Amino acid sequence: MLPPSAETSSGNKVVMFFMIVVMMLCLALILVVLVDGRTTQDSVRAATEVSALSVERTGLERVPADIDPATVLSVSAIACDTSQQGSAFVSDSGLYTAGHVVGDAEVAFLTPHRSESVFSTVEGRPGSGEDAARLFVEDLDIEGLVTTDVIPERGETATIAGYPLGGPLSIVAGEMLGLGDGLIFGMKAKHVIMVDVHTEEGFSGGPVVNAQGEVFGVVVAMEVGTDTALAIPLADLEFSEFVKHDCGPTSTLSR
Repeated sequence: MLPPSAETSSGNKVVMFFMIVVMMLCLALILVVLVDGRTTQDSVRAATEVSALSVERTGLERVPADIDPATVLSVSAIACDTSQQGSAFVSDSGLYTAGHVVGDAEVAFLTPHRSESVFSTVEGRPGSGEDAARLFVEDLDIEGLVTTDVIPERGETATIAGYPLGGPLSIVAGEMLGLGDGLIFGMKAKHVIMVDVHTEEGFSGGPVVNAQGEVFGVVVAMEVGTDTALAIPLADLEFSEFVKHDCGPTSTLSR
């Protein structure tokens, strides 16, 4: 039988052993928590960096397509009892502008880039009411833009040309946002092309072209409160000679 002092000493050693084990377990648990927290922070930081990089890439400056300035003209007309100004373009399928630019007028004046004004007639408007018009100028010696029915995919570059605020020709480029439903924008159109690019009054009637310089749409408006230019696909337009233009106002779009 062990003396009392020996039993006490042995008990103390057992208690100390268990205390050390508990302390080691606690230390290990703390280390696990710290490492896991650091890993989580690193993951969040990495995700933030990827997101920021994505935004930066989305905001990269777009290079406009090579457009012959001679194909884009300034338009002026007395339409719906007011003086209107906008843009037009020459393509291999005709001379086009936005319907509201010429309104209910039967004639309009066109000014080619760095050239004298010419007299034009409003040849037709879409029978289904889209905001577009086809013009006619006799002996207009300009080689037009090549027309395409193919709409660029979302994320691709689209170029818009026109005469903002009656000023000199401006050519800008932006990201294709896709096709929308005309009803959403309160427009008589089956489809609406959306381009992430800032435009101003005067761009209406100008061309929307792809990276190859092929025209696929005509600018008709800019969505209020955003830098989203709106256009109508040329492929959707079917023109008729005897269509009355609607001079009614619109409250959701800037033209």
